[in-house]
Amino acid sequence: MSSSKRIIPLLINGKKIVSNDSLHIPVYSTARHPTRSEREAVHFAQGATVEQAVEAAVTSAVAFSKWRRVSPLQRRELLLETANILRKRREDGIEIQMLECAPDRSFAAKMYDDAILHVTEWAGLVTSIRGTIPVSETNDVLPIVFREPIGPVLGIAPWNAAPILSMRSLGMPIAAGCTSVFKTSELSPASHFSIVQAFVDAGLPDGVLNVLHVRPQDAPKIVRALIERPEIRKVNFTGSTQTGREIAITAAENLKPVLLELGGKSASIVLEDADLENAAKHTIVGAWLNQGQICMSTERVLVSKSIFSKFLEQLKYAAMQLHPHFGQFPQVTPDYADKIHEMISEALEHGARLVYGSHERPNDAQLSPTILADVSRQSKIYADETFGPTIIVIPIESDAEAINIVNESNYGLSASIWTKNFVKGIRLARDIESGAVHINGMTVHDQSTLPHGGVKDSGNGRFGAEWGLNEFTITKTVTVSGFAEP
Repeated sequence: MSSSKRIIPLLINGKKIVSNDSLHIPVYSTARHPTRSEREAVHFAQGATVEQAVEAAVTSAVAFSKWRRVSPLQRRELLLETANILRKRREDGIEIQMLECAPDRSFAAKMYDDAILHVTEWAGLVTSIRGTIPVSETNDVLPIVFREPIGPVLGIAPWNAAPILSMRSLGMPIAAGCTSVFKTSELSPASHFSIVQAFVDAGLPDGVLNVLHVRPQDAPKIVRALIERPEIRKVNFTGSTQTGREIAITAAENLKPVLLELGGKSASIVLEDADLENAAKHTIVGAWLNQGQICMSTERVLVSKSIFSKFLEQLKYAAMQLHPHFGQFPQVTPDYADKIHEMISEALEHGARLVYGSHERPNDAQLSPTILADVSRQSKIYADETFGPTIIVIPIESDAEAINIVNESNYGLSASIWTKNFVKGIRLARDIESGAVHINGMTVHDQSTLPHGGVKDSGNGRFGAEWGLNEFTITKTVTVSGFAEP
């Protein structure tokens, strides 16, 4: 093994493990090498075996017996120290993301800062995890309801917003008093491990956090092995709907609860009284930010027919203003770019009109951000998530038609409504089947103080703030008999 070969290690029971060259996972950077023939690994991750995964699960269970009894005040101090360490390493964290995932600097910085905001928010909430004393049917029985950590949690996070998604996947269970077995993404192991390292350096006890990198071909058997282990009590997964469904099936077979934040086909509704300039600008940003590689990205825009032509002109103007920035970045891999390009090609073959952008590709990993109109319902791009910088624009006759189009989608993660009538906006928001609806704001919106998650094929459960912490606790009833005075 070359001495210059950088390996991101496994972390099991506090020990960093690097071994077995045959399991090393190459990590490529489209920021450096957007063309397939030129790609070269920028570093490697140590792939795990099934046996190591099982060891991580067993270690987590042993550590949980002690960690669950650690005072919330001590957990708070550790979380705050983790945040302090992350602040000191901010520039490194941004650079690692830019190397592995190819976002622009401002997006990488926002994702890193969001990770710090979330861990700081949890630090302030750990002492608010509390039970209740309900009313008893008899004076002789005192009931007490406790909220206790559920146990070791398997967390799986994707690459596209690496710091915040890994932080909430592994950090929320730890904040709630659980232990974590965390599976990184093979596309961003260094970005994920930078969050892990901050917890370790803050003094997290050995075994509370165990980290596995897994080769793609080994992932199905290793994830299944972990879910089937009796030590693992819950699974949280962020990623594609297809993979989330497979994980949910395996978890159901083993009677394990799951927290899933999956794909989206987020829609933005532009009503007649909307501020068209503002709506157009935020539609473009919400669709093209991070090359459209955000689960909440705006993929569909439903526009009142009376303002359709006027809004389309505003949208094209906003696109021209913002294209020089968003158009210079690649997708995370050429394969992702291929898939999006094929969906656009199919839509054009079915009669879609290219309102803005080009169907030509600068290189294997890059696409031109596009706006499409007249998209057939038979086209894949009409209903399926592209996870790319695409927008389809659809005219609507009425508010009811807009709601029907949004709700007929299998997805339900985020949506937005543009109107000056806030009462009407709230009323329509209540009718939309979505985990979040943003009035006069883009579909890409998340805050450390809010719950985040979807409905239908976009998942179930919620990350974020107290809602997220409660996901990793169980409700336990204790009764004391003979409580009444004789």
